[in-house]
Amino acid sequence: MDRDWTDFKALYSNIDGARKAFADSCETVFRKEYSDKNVQQVAVKRGDGGIDIFVGDYGQEPIDVYQCKYFLEEIEQAQKNQIQKSFKTAITSSDYEMKSWTLCIPRTFNQDELKWWAEWKGKREKEYNLKTDFIRLKNGQALIDLMKSNSVYNSIFKIVDSQKIDEILQILKKAPGDNCNYEIKSKSELSNLYDFFNQRGLNINNQLREDISKLFFELTQNSLDYGRAKSCFIEIKDDRIILYDDGNSFNPFDKKIENHFGAGLRFTKIIKDKYADVCDFEYIGKSEFQKNNSVILNFRKAISDNNLIDRCYHFVNGIIYSRTAIEEIGFDICEECDTITFDLTDAKVVPSSMTYFIDYILKITSSFKPKIQIRFSGNDTTREVTKQILLYYYSKEISEQVTVI
Repeated sequence: MDRDWTDFKALYSNIDGARKAFADSCETVFRKEYSDKNVQQVAVKRGDGGIDIFVGDYGQEPIDVYQCKYFLEEIEQAQKNQIQKSFKTAITSSDYEMKSWTLCIPRTFNQDELKWWAEWKGKREKEYNLKTDFIRLKNGQALIDLMKSNSVYNSIFKIVDSQKIDEILQILKKAPGDNCNYEIKSKSELSNLYDFFNQRGLNINNQLREDISKLFFELTQNSLDYGRAKSCFIEIKDDRIILYDDGNSFNPFDKKIENHFGAGLRFTKIIKDKYADVCDFEYIGKSEFQKNNSVILNFRKAISDNNLIDRCYHFVNGIIYSRTAIEEIGFDICEECDTITFDLTDAKVVPSSMTYFIDYILKITSSFKPKIQIRFSGNDTTREVTKQILLYYYSKEISEQVTVI
């Protein structure tokens, strides 16, 4: 199966995701192509200095500069202006010297665009006394060819190759009942899933564990409801989690269903996108060779608190009842966060202790004073009590800094 750049928007959720992924993809392939050289992408911060990617030692030698423009449609005047502005910024920069400047785009120029490009290129060569190979163009097909020759095409376009499919099928050959960790035959047993994942000792942080618990709750419920499954099995191994079911085939990751189903499947998509850099999600429907449908979550790299935990979002568990108990929670606060959320939906909160809690989070964030959100479950009466506490016991400044959601 081949994919091209028109698939990128769907693969990476939206146009902004596709634009960022396009630059990342170019960096990936140039790192492979120039493995003996220094290849770096430049973060966009108040302008990129005319550089998206460069090859060479910045500031020490002339560098090859690559400008990545995710233009899928015809090149109109607005796009031409962007190209010209990027080139001028680069060619006139006093921070570095260029050896070449290459425009990378995901499409092939039509005849009118090629004419414009040739005329513009010729004028710039004359204006800045450049060699004819200084300004270059890499179109979408040239980039794909380069990706294939460097064996990164499948990973960039998220294509499961035949070797990966064979590996998955080997996993699925055995009957799930032989080695399943947990069996569910009715929706009444779904509530035990949270305890099941918490007791498994998965080497993942609490936030990911919480999200995975909710994800497999939704997936299993889909199998029972939409798939009419009579039995579901969940198997956990070191680097993968597999849900088997014996119902009708129902692919929860099919983008065609995205606009037709409710919150459960939307949550599934959100989790899939959120952890796309560390997890692969596969769906294999049953066939004459495989009697069960299977949803497979593969961890692609080591999972730890350091690489997945969101230090701007804190889940609070246990009982909040005293100043000492609150101070023992030990939040890992990040001073780069503009907003910090404290999620109390799973905590048991004694209402009178909320003044201690508010005082404590104000104390540990006093050096940078971010916006603070305190989240409760929808039916928690402590939510309204906390709003009243902020209104009557704290200054207007703090009431504006701290919100209850």
